[in-house]
Amino acid sequence: MRSLGLEEDGRQHHPKAAQKKRRCVKTCIAPKIGEEDVDSLTASAVMDSVIRPIEDKGLLDTSHLVKGSLFQILRFGVANGLARTDVTAGLANALILKRVRHRASFTDPAKVGRLILDIRGYTGQAPVTYALRILPYVFVMPGEPRHDEWEEFDFEERLWKIPAEKMKMRQAHLVPLSDQVIAMINWLKEHTGHGKYLFPGRNLKSVPISDMAINSALRYLGYQRD
Repeated sequence: MRSLGLEEDGRQHHPKAAQKKRRCVKTCIAPKIGEEDVDSLTASAVMDSVIRPIEDKGLLDTSHLVKGSLFQILRFGVANGLARTDVTAGLANALILKRVRHRASFTDPAKVGRLILDIRGYTGQAPVTYALRILPYVFVMPGEPRHDEWEEFDFEERLWKIPAEKMKMRQAHLVPLSDQVIAMINWLKEHTGHGKYLFPGRNLKSVPISDMAINSALRYLGYQRD
C-alpha cells in the first residue's frame, strides 16, 4: 500500500475533509495493511482486518469513511498503473448500514407559517434578528449566514456568492437575492456595513455572531432541538 502514497486519491479536498481523511488513513488503515503488497489484498482480508474491528466498536460512520478512503486510494492506484484491481468492489453491501439521523424539521405548512410569523416578531440583537429573517429566503444551512461577508454580495447581479471553500465545494455557490432580502441587507448596510461581516458579534465586531446565536434565538421563541 505504501507505493500508492496511501493518502493520495488525485483530488483536491476541503482542508477539514482532507484532515479527516488523513487521520482515517493514519489510524485505521496504515496500521493494519499499510505494509501489505497492494496486489495481494483481498476483499475478505480488508473486511476482517480493517472494517470489522471498527464495526465491532459501533463506529459505523468511521467504517464507511474507511471503506470510502480505501476506494479512493485504490481507484487512484488502478488509474495510474500502481494496482491491478480495486478490492473494495468486493465490499459492496458488506458493511453494516449507518444509522440514519433525521434532522429536526417541519413538514406541516401551518407549522412553517407559524415559525415565519414568530421570526418576524423576534426583536433581539439586530444581527441575529436579521439573520433569522433572511434565512427562509435563501435556503442555506443556519450556520452559513453568520459568516456572510459584505464582499460576497453582488447587488447588480442580485447574487450572494458563497466561496467554494466555505461550502466545501469545487465552485462558488450562487444564491439569488429577492427584493425582501435586498431590503433587509440595505438596512443592515447602514448599521453593520462598516465592518467585514453582515452579522457581527455584539462585543467584538471583527468576528461574526456566535455559532449558537441563531439556535438560542429559536429556543427563546419556543423551538427546541427536536
